Amino acid sequence: AVPDKVRLVGRAMGLELPVGLSAGEVGTTVANAIRSLCRAIGIPTFGAIGLNEAAVLEVVPMVLTDGPARFVPKPIDAEIVSAVLKKAYRSYA
Repeated sequence: AVPDKVRLVGRAMGLELPVGLSAGEVGTTVANAIRSLCRAIGIPTFGAIGLNEAAVLEVVPMVLTDGPARFVPKPIDAEIVSAVLKKAYRSYA
């Protein structure tokens, strides 16, 4: 949704992001680097710290009404938030 900003984050992480990369390639490269960083520094998944998946998903309505949700660069709904939280629960995939 905002490849220039994602590219900026990638550069701040020291990634080489050639000019010819598509927005999707930039996003994938930066997302993979963030996942690798989380694993490298030992940030556990929600599941690994013993949270119940159903309990994690209970926050979906709060995420949608929380002030910072207004600043997400693309529209989100309960399905999108649930999918993100489920991924964070299970793994860094």
